[in-house]
Amino acid sequence: MTGARPLTRAAAGGAVTGHSGASPLPAADAEQCIDQGRNHDQCGIRTVLTTGFAIQAAATASLFLLGDDRGSLALLLVATFIGGVGNMLAIVGFMVAATSGLADSEQGLATGLATMTQQIGITMGIPIMSAVTTAGMAGGGTVLEGVSAAILVNAALVLTGAVLAWLFLRRPAN
Repeated sequence: MTGARPLTRAAAGGAVTGHSGASPLPAADAEQCIDQGRNHDQCGIRTVLTTGFAIQAAATASLFLLGDDRGSLALLLVATFIGGVGNMLAIVGFMVAATSGLADSEQGLATGLATMTQQIGITMGIPIMSAVTTAGMAGGGTVLEGVSAAILVNAALVLTGAVLAWLFLRRPAN
């Protein structure tokens, strides 16, 4: 499946269901994008966002179990797929939370700030995880040990984000 299906739905469903389809996991990405509108309406933004973070944290943490043998490939594929589903829930939940309840004239600014926040996270996250990997290799550790340390730190950060979002994201007034 390609990104065409979510783009088709975007015309009918609005920004909540639209997506560029540029994910490395197009099947998971597409299905999540199609279902996002229903998820947010039924569960609420806070629940969808924190659930996405929790799924992503659990899938990332499971990568700690990877070894250097070919048998780890199945875990890698399954965990990456499940993590991708959680990531799509979190990203769309984040964007909806950042732009909900704003006047039309403020939507562009809010989207730009939210996107910039994601880009800063990516820009800082890669060198931080590289530093954690390097520290994990200090004293004669292997690359696998360094990457495993970074995986656990990454999963802990995502889980912390889930807890903070749950605690501080306000529920809309009824």
